[in-house]
Amino acid sequence: MRAFFKRLRGLIGGKSDECADDVFLFPKCSSVHTFFMTHALDIVFADKEGRVLLSLEEVPPCRIVWCRGASFVLERFSRKPGSG
Repeated sequence: MRAFFKRLRGLIGGKSDECADDVFLFPKCSSVHTFFMTHALDIVFADKEGRVLLSLEEVPPCRIVWCRGASFVLERFSRKPGSG
């Protein structure tokens, strides 16, 4: 997601059943928020070589998470039972 408004929106308003297999890439990014989300997210921060720096599961709504040194972020709706 390179366009500003697409990045700003991210998964907000998405439905986990419609996007269950989708993974969203946010290049040049080291922090994300889960404000206005209705479901938990799985979030991975990686460096420019693609090495995972931090992997978080079931990040609930209304949180901010970041990782120093991250070059991009991957997000998906959490697949664990009871996470939305």
